[in-house]
Amino acid sequence: MFALIAASDAPLTPLNRLIERVRPYPRRRVAITTGRRQVYRRVVLTMHFIDTAQYQFTRATRDALTAVGEAADAAVRDYIEPVADMTVMVESSVDVLETGDNAATLEPGLIRWWFDPNLDVVQLANDHFARAFAHEAFHATRFRTLRSEASAPTWLDIAINEGLATTFARDIAGAYEPWSTYDPHVIEEWCRELLSLDTTTATLSHWKFQHPDGRQWIAFRVGTWIIDTSLEPALRPRPTSSGRHLPRSPNSVPS
Repeated sequence: MFALIAASDAPLTPLNRLIERVRPYPRRRVAITTGRRQVYRRVVLTMHFIDTAQYQFTRATRDALTAVGEAADAAVRDYIEPVADMTVMVESSVDVLETGDNAATLEPGLIRWWFDPNLDVVQLANDHFARAFAHEAFHATRFRTLRSEASAPTWLDIAINEGLATTFARDIAGAYEPWSTYDPHVIEEWCRELLSLDTTTATLSHWKFQHPDGRQWIAFRVGTWIIDTSLEPALRPRPTSSGRHLPRSPNSVPS
């Protein structure tokens, strides 16, 4: 989940020439500062659908998912500034989380979102895509200017990176997912345990996702707790312009 890979800031032009553009977002423009000049670029969200033997996208499904993606992209840009040309690769896979989907940031302008082909993908996207996109867009935006975060040399770096993205998605999209919640009675102990580890010997998947002792999402939960206890309420995300909010599922409430 949330695989983070450092990449160049170069535009994805070669990729964009190869992939199918499905109803790119209408011609929004964003201001980009270059030195002392401010230029404007058209914002384009590309939803690239990958058909497999497991699942083939119909035109109606592509249109529905594109609409969900466009809404999520537009709302996220009221809070942060991802690259102007963002691509989301959409495909099916049985290797998903308990939510029925999963996502990863591959480059500052490239996000992958996949889903269980046995589920209703349109309903799943309505319930979960905006949350996953908010989390990954936050990573992508920071990696654009802070490339070192993609390598995350210490467990503290890993926890804070995931905590920042998790609280951002939670606060603007109601993403109260399993990895965004924690037990206040044990989380400080988890934090001390995590920070005592050697990143060269500790197994990443055990401490980020599933630990052999049954615990899950340790680094995510520790990072979320760190951000919750460190960031003043006044510094929480607020819209920069239109005040749009990301779509929320009716079940998006804390457990």
